[in-house]
Amino acid sequence: MYNSESVSSKDVEIKLNVQSPGPIELIGNIQTIFIIAAGYVAIFGGNFKIIGFEFQTDGLAGKIMQFIQERHNRSMEEKRLGFEDRRVAIEEERLRNAIEELEVSLPSEIENNNEG
Repeated sequence: MYNSESVSSKDVEIKLNVQSPGPIELIGNIQTIFIIAAGYVAIFGGNFKIIGFEFQTDGLAGKIMQFIQERHNRSMEEKRLGFEDRRVAIEEERLRNAIEELEVSLPSEIENNNEG
């Protein structure tokens, strides 16, 4: 089984192309490569394939960024709705003031006055 004393950086060779987002190739001891690759994919996300085993995830960093973005979107929507509510209330108050200044009666007020 795996133990921490059997892992050495000399056991793994890494090949990658820094010019593109292509694959990272790890060559070396299977146990060491599995641990390194699984840890990397779990944290940063990506695809992981080894001897018939395939694993894909957004990673912890991706999930954190998704959570932050969703929280920000909810906050912005709540602020937008609050702004709209305030804007509607201000417009209603402005119209009420205009009606009072013009001393205009709404049709429902006229009917109430005629009935009473």
